[in-house]
Amino acid sequence: IACGWVGDSRAAVVEPGGKSARALTEDHRLDLPREKARVVAEQEKEAEAGRALTEDHRLDLPREKARVIAEQEKEAEAGLPGTRRTLVANRVSATTGQKGPLALYNEVTKVSTMVTRSLGDSMAASALSGEPEFAFDTAPDGSRLILASDGIWDVISVAKAASIIKGTKDARKAALLLCAAAKKIRLYGGHATDDISAIIVNLDKSSVAPGIQKKVIDKAPG
Repeated sequence: IACGWVGDSRAAVVEPGGKSARALTEDHRLDLPREKARVVAEQEKEAEAGRALTEDHRLDLPREKARVIAEQEKEAEAGLPGTRRTLVANRVSATTGQKGPLALYNEVTKVSTMVTRSLGDSMAASALSGEPEFAFDTAPDGSRLILASDGIWDVISVAKAASIIKGTKDARKAALLLCAAAKKIRLYGGHATDDISAIIVNLDKSSVAPGIQKKVIDKAPG
């Protein structure tokens, strides 16, 4: 299995009979140490390139962080040179004022993203990368590959997903069942709405044309 990804959609493998299930990928968010380190490094590059470097992400006091963000927004609106585009800050609810998760924030466009890697977000912070990471793994014949968005993985674990689809052999029906389960949890569990998408692939050699099998084997690492 060769899997490339950006963002917080996730791939997982479920072995025959649902005996074992594991995630192949990790979400590109700021709680992933290597992604946070990459973003910090990008901010340092921006500072070296002549952009102003603020220390808001080092402040522990919420009011000081809010003050710094407000000042930087004023600079961006005034079009002052040297405004740093990338800011690491907590999202704040417009209705309740409650502090949310860390996000990348673009001071100029006012666009924030929870993910640190994504495709097509040209208005997001400059530290957001479109470069994918790659994962390589093996699975026995009869395993299943689950590709799903964070609308599913934020409310359903890999083990739970394996349990949900265990008795449904048809891949399309299994994907619909997983999506329905996530929708129900979000609807009745007090979760915010989100995109819910899933693809399930039955990893069965007998269903793959011999020519395709050979191409995959020839291109496999090692």
